[in-house]
Amino acid sequence: MEVMGWSRILRRRWWLALLLLLLTLAATAALAAKPGPYTAESQIALLPSKHISGPAGGNPYLSFGDSDTLTADLLRRELTAPASVTRLAAAGYSSTYVVADDPTTAGPALDITVTGNSKVMVEHTLQGVTAAASTTLAGMQAGLSRSEQITSIVVSFAPEAELSVGKKARTLIVVFAVGLIFTIALPQAFD
Repeated sequence: MEVMGWSRILRRRWWLALLLLLLTLAATAALAAKPGPYTAESQIALLPSKHISGPAGGNPYLSFGDSDTLTADLLRRELTAPASVTRLAAAGYSSTYVVADDPTTAGPALDITVTGNSKVMVEHTLQGVTAAASTTLAGMQAGLSRSEQITSIVVSFAPEAELSVGKKARTLIVVFAVGLIFTIALPQAFD
């Protein structure tokens, strides 16, 4: 159908097109008024045990090996397991989080990214999950002596949650575009 035919149908069914356009604008405005999404990040690294670091003069940074990387992977899996997510949420850390291997290094580093619609809750959850990484790692090695345990350090911690402008803009554009498509298509379908 040509553009002139569409415009005739839209003029004939103007009330339906106007209603759909108003609904589209209302949905877009409601979504724009909604807070968030916010993001906060931290990074932890695993350090070899004192026993493994001994031959390197006790310097753990000279002693990285495959076991540290494997342990980081196991820690990541443990932190993102449903039981851990439920336990952390019950403790008040309820924002969504992702624990991933750091893509910029081959070493045992994990990136923790927390997202949510409440800035305060995102910041709170980041603190809780970052702290849980250390306690979970210690729990995984409960039967080992202190000198045999792999430890963790916080490499970076950005507790100030930032607004994810790009995510919000993409969502608004999609909602508005889909609304406009329906505004044009539905009157055509009713004709």
